[in-house]
Amino acid sequence: RAQLLEFQISMNLTLTFEDIDMNFYNKFVEFFQGKSYSPNTTGKHIKNLKVIMRSAYEEGLNSNEFYTHKKFKKLKASVDAIYLTEEELERFEEVNLRDRPNYEIARDIFLLGCNTGLRYSDYCRIRPHHIQYEGDKMSFLSIYNEKTGKQTVVPLRTAAKKILMKYSC
Repeated sequence: RAQLLEFQISMNLTLTFEDIDMNFYNKFVEFFQGKSYSPNTTGKHIKNLKVIMRSAYEEGLNSNEFYTHKKFKKLKASVDAIYLTEEELERFEEVNLRDRPNYEIARDIFLLGCNTGLRYSDYCRIRPHHIQYEGDKMSFLSIYNEKTGKQTVVPLRTAAKKILMKYSC
């Protein structure tokens, strides 16, 4: 929804259901390409628009069926899932960086992200009050997600606990 509003503002127009045609589709795709969005992200927004159009059509609010046109399609591209294995993370953790404290901090921040699954914008904000305990043991993090505003609760893995204890969190 926000992207559609941004698109309308950037194009200086107010869209109606009748405006959804191939010309709109091409400009909408160009809009996302201009923002360097991946085909999959662009495709997600096209899919959402098609859902809105279909719902409006079924409820009798819209008679435009162009969204069903074969050329009005969701874009997608295959992606390679790139990740580090547990063993690679352990090897990274074992590298002695005591004589390079800035590297050590950067490595620990990276590992904290890997071990919590949080976005950087969230794990860089971790403070002692985010850490929840069961008895006297660190148990999980409870933090409000900066992007969505929703609370995120993350069980703490041993590696994450070590990092948090190291920096007295």
